[in-house]
Amino acid sequence: SANFMFRDKFTVGAAYRWDASLSGLVGFQVTENILVGYSYDAETTKLSRYNSGSHEIFVRFNLLNGFKRVAAPRFF
Repeated sequence: SANFMFRDKFTVGAAYRWDASLSGLVGFQVTENILVGYSYDAETTKLSRYNSGSHEIFVRFNLLNGFKRVAAPRFF
């Protein structure tokens, strides 16, 4: 899967589950702490005959934005 942010406002992403499904998403950063978006998940298995995919509308709240993050070394 991969997500990309453009101009700190727009998010676009895609994901693939091996032999199971394909999905995509778009999002918009409304404020510094709120992102709203839409995603769609499509089946790539035989279940796609019975399932036309799933739609999702989401809201993400960033509650810990004011805390200072500690930089941890990735490699020792």
